[in-house]
Formats: sequence, structure tokens, C-alpha cells
Amino acid sequence: MRLTLLITGLVGCGLLSGCGDGIKRFPLGKVNGKVVCEGVGVAKAMVYFEPLASEGAMETGEVGHAITSEDGSFSVGTYGIDDGAVVGKHRIRVGRTESSGDCKCSLNAEVGLMEFEVKSGNVNELTVTLPKKLKNEPKVNPADFGDEPPEPPAKK
Repeated sequence: MRLTLLITGLVGCGLLSGCGDGIKRFPLGKVNGKVVCEGVGVAKAMVYFEPLASEGAMETGEVGHAITSEDGSFSVGTYGIDDGAVVGKHRIRVGRTESSGDCKCSLNAEVGLMEFEVKSGNVNELTVTLPKKLKNEPKVNPADFGDEPPEPPAKK
């Protein structure tokens, strides 16, 4: 009887925690920040938090995303809206959306701007300062990006 209850409890716990959706979920840390150009917040920019592999690790987890508000502030989401970024080191990139205004700074999502370590526990906070736009910087079609972060991985 006890064994049956223990097995039933473990199976129920596994189902309730989402272990059966086929997606490996990495631990997250809350991340808030601001994107600035020459000291002014950049509205409607797409922020990417790309996890970097730690030594000996085979997996890194999903990329976190955010869209900056009118004052340039953002909160990162990975599996859901504003749920945080995978704990560990990240490469931070910032790109355009359809609604990004004209900016004197570079909004090139292909360029890593900085590295940042997300820690569990307290809210992680950072400011991303964009570099000035180069004269020969490649043109990026803002229509290539929407105004919403990509959907989280689908449950299988």
C-alpha cells in the first residue's frame, strides 16, 4: 500500500511540474534593464539574452527576449512573459522591431554588445549602452522583426 502511494505521488508530482511536456526547462533568474543610446532610453527595441555554454556543459537553455518600453526599460522572458532568463552567462544583443524609431546608435541584432551573468534569487538589473551607428553599417529591414518576442517553445 505504501509503495503504491509513493509511486502515485511521484507520478502525480511529475505531471504537475510539467516534466512530461518534452521541453527541458532550465532555472531562471528575473532580469530587468534598460537600453540606452547617448543616455536616452531606446523604445521598441528587441533585446536577446543568449545563454553561453559553461565549461563542460552540452546544453545552454533557451534564448530570453524582451521588447523595450517607451523609456527603454525591459523585463526578460524565456518560457513565458517576464519570467526571467536562464541562470548563467549570456551574450546580450539588441535589434530593431517594426516600431523601432530612428536611433543614432546601432540596433544590429547580429552583434553581441556585452556579456552578463544571470543569478538566481534577487532580480538581476543591467543597462545596455548601444554603440554609435557606423557610416557603413548594413541596413536591417525592420519588417524582418515583429513587435513581439518569439513564442516560447511549443509543448509536445
